[in-house]
Amino acid sequence: MKLCREFRLWKLILLLVFVVIFLQIFHMSLLSKLESKETEDFSQINKVLLEIESKVRKPHKLDKSGTYNVIPNVIQASRRPTMNSENLTIITQCTSNHLHHLVELTEFFQGPVSVAVFTYVNDVQNAVRSIAYYHFCNKFIRQFVTFHMVYPTDTPPINNPSWDVTFDCDTPPTNTNNANYAIEGIEYPHNLLRNLALKYSRTSHIFLIDIDMIPSRNLKEVFLKNQKNYFLKKTTFISRSAHVVPAFELKNGYEVPKNRMELIDMWEKNIIRPFYEEVCWKCQKYTDYDKWRASESELTSAYHVDFHDPWEPYYIAAKSIPLYDERFKQYGFNRISQICEMHIAGYQFSVLTDVFLVHKGFKHTQEFHKTKNDELDKNRILFRKFKNELKTKYKESVRRC
Repeated sequence: MKLCREFRLWKLILLLVFVVIFLQIFHMSLLSKLESKETEDFSQINKVLLEIESKVRKPHKLDKSGTYNVIPNVIQASRRPTMNSENLTIITQCTSNHLHHLVELTEFFQGPVSVAVFTYVNDVQNAVRSIAYYHFCNKFIRQFVTFHMVYPTDTPPINNPSWDVTFDCDTPPTNTNNANYAIEGIEYPHNLLRNLALKYSRTSHIFLIDIDMIPSRNLKEVFLKNQKNYFLKKTTFISRSAHVVPAFELKNGYEVPKNRMELIDMWEKNIIRPFYEEVCWKCQKYTDYDKWRASESELTSAYHVDFHDPWEPYYIAAKSIPLYDERFKQYGFNRISQICEMHIAGYQFSVLTDVFLVHKGFKHTQEFHKTKNDELDKNRILFRKFKNELKTKYKESVRRC
């Protein structure tokens, strides 16, 4: 019996030894694979960074004015939709110090995003570093966001003799709250950036927003679920329809509402309010927020609204919309000019009742940059000229802005 017990004990010890040896071999194999994967990822990152540098140093496209270099598809999303697929792409633009907004935007939307990034001689390395950081270090941005770049020809980054665009996923880029159009001595070309991001989007429909805005979580689901009823009917009326998504401002320190009912509850508590309610109420009031709030149904529905100058809603529409006039730069009239043209071209506007758009933080008049009024006056003159040009472009239209 004693010999038998000793034999069983040695058998158990040998079995444990073999298990330990097996686990060590497995562990070493796993470490080897991880090291190989890290080397592969590092190699891929270097490859992409070199490709970006090559594109920036040897630009091959100019905008139609000849004053900006345009670099489409600097980094492409890993899950790009097929060309002209029946889907929805968010179109947006910014400078490199605002790219962090993509983190929350993509987490909420989880669909295609096309973003044009404006840079210039002193910022280009930071722009490339930020684009690479968010692409490689955030799974939703890597999957869904395609980046484009624009920089002025008179402040080219190609003269920089050396580049240092290394980054660490544990250390996000430094961000500031400076407005896009607060870059001293350089005009911010909103509409050129919008057109670039729009032209290189790949879906049938687009939703153009500012990068610091967040759509309701159900936006993509609502589009995909109701596209045949609202968005994709092959008629002239439907193809010239814009579906307005009501925009709101959220008080700092609060989370974006999960759904419409929660938004309305926060609205009643003055935690959330209609977008631009303080800054330019006439620019948003024609969305008819009272009617939107009174709508009881959680199902997708829409109510028609007539265009009124200077209304500038955020909307979903077919990609074939009129492009933005690239003469408008800095603050003022850059969006209303395009919506004015849509109106004159025969577009109908309807407001969707079960989706929304949120800007984090209340907008206040005193927060605008110091040259805002001068830019507004300059662009107001251009807008008057633009409206006269539309009369010639759409001779048969009786509509006016």
